[in-house]
Amino acid sequence: MLTAPLPTGRHFAVTWSIPDDFGGMTGALLHRSRGFRREAGVAVTVLTLDDRIDYADVASRLRDAGELIDGVSLLNLYDWLRTHPLPGERGSGARHPFRPLRPDDPDVVGLEHDGRVLRRERRGPGGEILQVDHYRQDGSLVVSDRRDLDRRGGSAKRSVVVCDQRGQPHRSWSHISGLYAAWIDALVAGSRAWLVIDSKTAARSLLGYRRRGTVVVHVVHGAHVSSSPGSDVIPSRRKVFSRLDAFDAVVFLTRRQRDHAARLTAHRGRLVTIPLGITLPPSNPPAESERAGAVVLARLSALKRVDHAIAAIERVNAVVTPPLTLDIWGDGSRRAALMRRIDGDPVLTLHHHDPAARGVLREASVLLVTSRSEGFGLAILEAMAAGCIPVAYDVPYGPGEIIRHGRNGMLVADGDVDALADAVRSVIAQPPAARDAQRRAARERAAQFSDDRVTRLWGRALRRARRRGMSRRTVEGVTWRARRWARVLTRRRR
Repeated sequence: MLTAPLPTGRHFAVTWSIPDDFGGMTGALLHRSRGFRREAGVAVTVLTLDDRIDYADVASRLRDAGELIDGVSLLNLYDWLRTHPLPGERGSGARHPFRPLRPDDPDVVGLEHDGRVLRRERRGPGGEILQVDHYRQDGSLVVSDRRDLDRRGGSAKRSVVVCDQRGQPHRSWSHISGLYAAWIDALVAGSRAWLVIDSKTAARSLLGYRRRGTVVVHVVHGAHVSSSPGSDVIPSRRKVFSRLDAFDAVVFLTRRQRDHAARLTAHRGRLVTIPLGITLPPSNPPAESERAGAVVLARLSALKRVDHAIAAIERVNAVVTPPLTLDIWGDGSRRAALMRRIDGDPVLTLHHHDPAARGVLREASVLLVTSRSEGFGLAILEAMAAGCIPVAYDVPYGPGEIIRHGRNGMLVADGDVDALADAVRSVIAQPPAARDAQRRAARERAAQFSDDRVTRLWGRALRRARRRGMSRRTVEGVTWRARRWARVLTRRRR
């Protein structure tokens, strides 16, 4: 009898937010969730922990774009609290300070959605948030989150209070992670559950979350060290990497990164490699004559070094005719600088972020990847599946694990723009038959990362994580009972 691709139970994917111009991690999370639904038939709920007030609109846009499908839903913490009572013993809200914001206070700003104030906030002189209050559709207070309470030692502590339908304190915590845990408890409600945490911010906030019957897995999407040789774990990941044993499994997208992380921890047994999956496009690729130009699909940030791609194409066009076009798809902090860099060059076009932009890979000849690091490189895989040849810097960790240099793509030394330009020239200058063979090899490589195969890898990893968690809890239970009896015997001897 064949084993089901995924174990039964409630499946959740946890992230901090869904940005409007979301990039690789969020795209990978949504794709995996669709794969779970299509390949294994399980429903997946994507949980977000941030407090933006327009998630109904976000979900609608994602459905229109095909990012959410039937059986894959989006649920935000604060939206849920507005319409559901949080289980728990009444009256515990009095444990922490409770002082709701006053709408008539000139320092308080309200944020509306569809004509209703759903959030008010008070900021300090430097723009830092001191308090945020969240409201239901009927105007009653649902959460009051103070962040300006004095604590000995100079830092500020927090008071997070959830209110009942009358706006009175119901439950409270001194850290926001307590609210996150209580919410997930309410969603799971004692059933078997699988919690896959993609965001590193969410992973830090849920680091201590442990419940019987719930398997907790963290996916590391980006590099955990900087590109400098011998560098330490980057600050944003140190807390999680110091406690990898807090998860039933930690998933890395490449074997290279998994092996590197294994050298940093004693908990190697829970480190797993599962690549990202892709939905393979139709097997009727366009003719070689129908392909033209280069493309970049990336967030416009310093990390992605899109200016390197522009410089490489300029160097290519200095020696080839007709000139090679470059279409860049993305948004980010470097957009204005890149617009100045392009300065009206007709062969360079900067488009805004569009989830449908991956469709241009079927018509493009070359994809350029110039990041300082790539946890995996989903765009590389999508390009290969479409027969678009990737030319990438060989940075940690994804490009070198996916691309076979000269066979199905090109790898060049990190940061070497001249080598990048030479690699692009070599692709477009080779005979059509050789280039077609390279495209076929790229499609064959991409087929090894099909959603079906990757979903089954996930099923295997989740089942092993559950067995590991059960074994650990058994050991912890035995240890606890042994310690308890030791204390009893000690008291008796006295």
